[in-house]
Amino acid sequence: MGLISAISNFFSKGKKEEEKKKPASREFESILEWGYPFPTISSWTGSRYEQVRAFKRWNYIAIDTRASTIARRAPNISLVKHTSKVDLKKTRGFDKRKALTPLMTHEALEPLPENHPLVRLLKDPNEPDTGFSLWYETSMFLDLCGIAYWWIPLSKIGKPEAIWVLPSHWVHAYGTHGKIEGWELRPTEGNYLKKFIPLEEVIVFRSKNPISKIDGKSKLEAIDNWSDVQTSIDESRVQAFRNGLFPTVAIQFDGSLNDPTDEMLRRIEAKLISRYVGTTNSNKPLWLPPGVKAIPLSIMPNQMVWGENAKETRNNILAAFKTPPAVAGIFESDQLDYKSQNQAYYEHGINPHASMISQVVTECLAIPFYGKDIRVWWEDFVPDDREQREREIKTDMMISGITTNELRIMRGREPYPWSWADEPFKPVNMEPLTTPAGGEHQDPDVKPKPNLPEQPRTNEDDR
Repeated sequence: MGLISAISNFFSKGKKEEEKKKPASREFESILEWGYPFPTISSWTGSRYEQVRAFKRWNYIAIDTRASTIARRAPNISLVKHTSKVDLKKTRGFDKRKALTPLMTHEALEPLPENHPLVRLLKDPNEPDTGFSLWYETSMFLDLCGIAYWWIPLSKIGKPEAIWVLPSHWVHAYGTHGKIEGWELRPTEGNYLKKFIPLEEVIVFRSKNPISKIDGKSKLEAIDNWSDVQTSIDESRVQAFRNGLFPTVAIQFDGSLNDPTDEMLRRIEAKLISRYVGTTNSNKPLWLPPGVKAIPLSIMPNQMVWGENAKETRNNILAAFKTPPAVAGIFESDQLDYKSQNQAYYEHGINPHASMISQVVTECLAIPFYGKDIRVWWEDFVPDDREQREREIKTDMMISGITTNELRIMRGREPYPWSWADEPFKPVNMEPLTTPAGGEHQDPDVKPKPNLPEQPRTNEDDR
């Protein structure tokens, strides 16, 4: 018994020491893996069904605008290399200052070939979807629910075969003894289509949530009151048109006709409509019998009462999605010019959104399956200031700071194959100090010959 106790104590001591030496990062990860002690862990912090149903009105316009902006520009997939090993002709003019991905000063991005597996996968993620659909749905569910899911079924060799964007309101965390082991897919059509997906086959995109490390924070949850106000205003407008009374003319009778019968009123109404209603009867003179008077009315629908409130709520919702009115298709005289709104939209609304998505794809898909030096990234969405760019090029040419091929690549043209195209520009009115004006190159270590006075010619010279 003593030997058994000694062995037991030995293993218990080793286990305790291992737990004591466990890195803080792993301890925190183990905390995130635990939830409620039920097979399905409640990971939602808001009603995702309500959030996806709110994809309408100004919410739809803002979310659709953002998702379309992300989707219509495919991301770049590149290999990170040291700048000394980068072939300029292979970079296709990528300016790493405009890359929305973290890079060291000595690193550069060299694009991967079109036949690379990751390039082909992101361009055609599955049979029915395209690359546009992949990025659109990802951005859409991130804005709607604050969280988006990619299912990447793996092949027998452990490589992704496809990418499917899972509807966020279908996905529930699943585990035993409170530990998340995977995700359960429950389509809204019914539980008979339930499917379990292993943890390692799902990539999760989350907007930061102050009350959860599992669920994301939905923008619609943050602005739920504004969205409700907009819905109430629109519904009140609809009811005003459906149930309101908006006549444009009142017919007044004199005192001799105190109480006309219904038949008489219908006959008068029929005559008025047949003679004066419609486009062909526009501006016809109105003939009335003696004792009858037509009074024009200017009763406006009740929705006019909500005009200012509707505009204010609209602007609040668009601001929450960093989408200026002009970008959403609304042009008003009191707005900033379109160029300024467009720049603010890309800089504050799209760049952070695209940067977060690309970094998750890089960390969870590119690096684990295709190599630690692979990066998925977007270029800065803010349009270049062409005038400023031309001034910078002109300055570079004046100081021999740019080559012909660099300039051609910036213009989107193929570089020249000749070696002189990789030499810096030399302004026509400037020469290096070691080169005589209009002469050949002179070695700086060789002293120039002194300027001697010219000797007069003699008859001997002529012979």
